[in-house]
Amino acid sequence: MTPITLRPYQEDCLNSIRVHFQALARRVILCAPTGAGKTVMFSSLTQQTLAKRIENKVLILTNRIELLTQAGGTLAAFGIRFEQITADNKRINPRARCYVGMIETYFKRIDKMPWLLDMTLVIIDECHYGNFAKLFARFKPSTFVIGATATPLSASKSDPLSNYYQALVNQVQIADLIAAGYLSTPITYGAKIDRSKLQRDKTGDYSDESQMSVFGGRQVYTGLLQRYQEACAKYNDGHPMKTIIFNVNVAHSLEVTQMFNDAGIGARHVDGTTDSHKRDRILKGYKQGEYPVICNVGILNAGFDDPTTRCIIMNRATTSVSLWLQSCGRGSRVAPGKPNFIILDMGDNWTELGLWEAERDWGSIWNQTRKKSDKVDVAPAKVCDACDAIVPLSSRQCPKCGYEFPQKEKTYAEAEEFVEVTPDMVPQPKFSPERVKELIRLNRPDTIPSLPVETLLEIQEVKGYKAGWLLYKINDRCQSEEEFLEQIQQVAQLKGYKRGWVMRQQWNPPVNAQLV
Repeated sequence: MTPITLRPYQEDCLNSIRVHFQALARRVILCAPTGAGKTVMFSSLTQQTLAKRIENKVLILTNRIELLTQAGGTLAAFGIRFEQITADNKRINPRARCYVGMIETYFKRIDKMPWLLDMTLVIIDECHYGNFAKLFARFKPSTFVIGATATPLSASKSDPLSNYYQALVNQVQIADLIAAGYLSTPITYGAKIDRSKLQRDKTGDYSDESQMSVFGGRQVYTGLLQRYQEACAKYNDGHPMKTIIFNVNVAHSLEVTQMFNDAGIGARHVDGTTDSHKRDRILKGYKQGEYPVICNVGILNAGFDDPTTRCIIMNRATTSVSLWLQSCGRGSRVAPGKPNFIILDMGDNWTELGLWEAERDWGSIWNQTRKKSDKVDVAPAKVCDACDAIVPLSSRQCPKCGYEFPQKEKTYAEAEEFVEVTPDMVPQPKFSPERVKELIRLNRPDTIPSLPVETLLEIQEVKGYKAGWLLYKINDRCQSEEEFLEQIQQVAQLKGYKRGWVMRQQWNPPVNAQLV
């Protein structure tokens, strides 16, 4: 089996986790978008942890146990031997070094098998789900814990993840992965709905009853099919695109499935009550192209990957940015002959939750208590008048069709004064597009140590990193206090900082982490 080579940003994520461990944090969130390879990252860290000391042990808790434990899976690719913690495995080997199981099964076993708590590292996949919380009271203080997620928003809006984790690592955004060619480019279309009819239930999301009052009308079903056929005509020469549809409830999903089949477009349905063998057959048939459309309710938004999926239909409304991002992310994998993927947002979700690819400051919001919804601040967007694609509000030209947006003129009431605008008054970007691409390419763990301070400052500005990033990078690469002081003085000179700023900085020599 071909060994897996980590991508530059994946190495950067793991290095950042090590830094937090070195700083005596024991519980860290690994935040990376769907498609960034979180499984690859924590599998690599598992391999390194087990190789560090013979007595080290690792526990991986996941709802996607089949994906991790299958032959040829990620753990196998890293040469990791593991013991499964499953309901039918009554004789768990206490001498194993790596364990993989589901949270509920593990929790039931630890009272009878207390040695399952003797772990060096615990990895919790999809750590934003609420069933992990009860474990933290049982973990030993010396155990390192990594929670992996694309959306570090706790399932309980009043119980943020900061109650369980001490730090968050977020080194890459969706837009970065698209620019680097690791994710497919999205094209989003939205349908306007009457959101005044939507009512929240006790979970904070929209109730099934109120959603069906919006999405259950015959004209809505017809509009969905029409939108899908138009997208197929525009982007796939009229042929059906492989599509995942996220529906309100089972009755709704079955109705949509029947509508597509009646139109001659092969479709299947799965939900939480579908027999596991039948579900596996349906998913396998979809992956093999036996039918182009698969409808579901709360099943395929996480843990299902099919790179050839070209279209995502959000046939419901939601207040959850986690559900929105994870559902749309099912279409973001790159594949041969797939230049982009289409998002048909029938629930007008983008107006509340932002475009799927919008940058989100997870570092600032993961520890906040939320009272009403998962809504987070993102860049506003607008609809292109020519092709109906949804694009960032700041766009002067539609990136999908090239349409030039008319510039709004100020009215007399808006204009405080009148001046003649000359070319030299128009602000110019500090960095050329070529320089931006070059700086993004240079922002790699293997390149950073050799870059001059001036280039580090450019990377910090282009990527929007905070001051702490620059100080950490300098501190990490310096071998002596004298070298650190010299580079800090260069920063002060370039930024115009006074001598007092230099004196307030303190060199902290790197120390060896306990894990890796």
